[in-house]
Amino acid sequence: MSKVYYHFTTWQMNSMGVGQQFEANWEVSNYWKCKLDGSFLNDFEPFTGFTKGMLNVLNGLHEADLEEIRTFLLHAKYSAELLKEYIFEEIRASEFPQIPSRMRCLFLFEAEHDKDAEVYLQKMGYPLTGRSLIKVEPVDGKSATHRTDAKLLDVNLSRQPEVAAAARKYWKGTSDPVALPEVLLEGSFVISEIVRNF
Repeated sequence: MSKVYYHFTTWQMNSMGVGQQFEANWEVSNYWKCKLDGSFLNDFEPFTGFTKGMLNVLNGLHEADLEEIRTFLLHAKYSAELLKEYIFEEIRASEFPQIPSRMRCLFLFEAEHDKDAEVYLQKMGYPLTGRSLIKVEPVDGKSATHRTDAKLLDVNLSRQPEVAAAARKYWKGTSDPVALPEVLLEGSFVISEIVRNF
């Protein structure tokens, strides 16, 4: 029997899907579509992480200036995210071709209990409404998985050599300790349980 993982999805799940086999071999995943069209920015607050002094300066600006800064920050975030993903994918394709691609995979995570899985989602800051938390099992011989550290993706402000170094570490799965574990899956999987619809 395969290991059981958790998956957080926009699919509206009901018991009809339990026990069914599905395929994670799409050309482009929902995750990657959101990266390409920029919809991942919908939940991004541009001024998060600013110091108190910076926020004081921003509060003194006119609304039009604030909107211009906000637009610039959103564009910078979009460009940095996309560039990072392309660098990670280029290194995967050339050096680790047997590992599932972030552009096509299903993203999974591990937890000891359902409550731990919900705590993980809250830490990640995902909007919960209209989504489902499910358990999935890869199908032996029909799927490939890769366990790695998602914390290695925090390189948006780094130069290309540092991003490439983080990508190699990500694809090797060699972080010790793993700060933010994630599992990539391509191929067949079975939905074993609907934990909760939010």
